[in-house]
Amino acid sequence: MAYQQGHWRALQDLLWRCLDPRRLTVCWWGLVMLFYPGLTLLSAAIAIAAGFDHSLALGHALDRMAHPLAFLRFLGFILLIGPLPEEIGWRGYLLERLLRWRSPLGASLLVAIAWWSWHLPLGYLPGYFEAFDGTPRGPWRQLLSLIPTAILYTWIYLNTRRSLLAVILFHVLGNLTGQLLLPSDAVRQIRWWFEAAIALTVVTRWHHTPTP
Repeated sequence: MAYQQGHWRALQDLLWRCLDPRRLTVCWWGLVMLFYPGLTLLSAAIAIAAGFDHSLALGHALDRMAHPLAFLRFLGFILLIGPLPEEIGWRGYLLERLLRWRSPLGASLLVAIAWWSWHLPLGYLPGYFEAFDGTPRGPWRQLLSLIPTAILYTWIYLNTRRSLLAVILFHVLGNLTGQLLLPSDAVRQIRWWFEAAIALTVVTRWHHTPTP
């Protein structure tokens, strides 16, 4: 689709934005790499204080990382099954074009709906959520969970000069955190409230700031 609209120049732009690390400042590198691990640990600490189920599979994470070659294969699998192709499509192509005629919030909501519809059939695959994402979620709960996430991705995308590398890594770290730590549903729920609060703050700032 990018080639049909922009030929080789469009493909080169997509590739370069996947590879160029200079689009991220040190602060944005830190946020992209630490957001999901840090927020998950913070959510687990709150779950402990509140007396909720706060399970994190720290032993499972250490066992995974104790075998470097197997861990690299696992990391490559996570990258290829979702973050790499999805971010080239969702942010690199779809969001890029939606931002030409929609506000960041409007574009984020439309991407969230497309992203949700893409994942929707997976709920009907037996064992999918148990293997990748914990407890199965109903379709409307899935959409609700993706809305703040899509806003955060747009926020990162706009603040890293349209970096696909940033959103790919952000996606990888989100998936990897879930796969390594296997947070309980209570921890995931607390983390979602944090994401929603941060997304609301971002939307408020968008409202008072000219569109980039």
